[in-house]
Amino acid sequence: MKPVPLPAQPPSCRSINEGNTVDPVASDLYLQGRAQLNRGPLALDRAQQFFEQALRKNPKAAPPYAGIAAVWHWRAIVQVVLGKEAVAREKAAALEAVELDDRLAASHVALADA
Repeated sequence: MKPVPLPAQPPSCRSINEGNTVDPVASDLYLQGRAQLNRGPLALDRAQQFFEQALRKNPKAAPPYAGIAAVWHWRAIVQVVLGKEAVAREKAAALEAVELDDRLAASHVALADA
């Protein structure tokens, strides 16, 4: 059997970083926020702090907004905040994430959870 040559990238695909520059500090802060989020309910405040720091470094980044939406989602689940308030904040952050980058899966997951 002869191998079928494939193009390196389909012409219809856009590059993930097209037009974006990656700030390694902001990216690291975002990942630290995700790590805190995975630690459970007691780390939600710390996770949000990391996401907010990432946004201060790069306000046009969608991932930190998706992270903030996830924080509010978990606050509603563990009943740290009234459901209506948490859902409103979660949805606002998720919408901002989708608006900034509609290709980011985490943005759509956050919006679906809201």
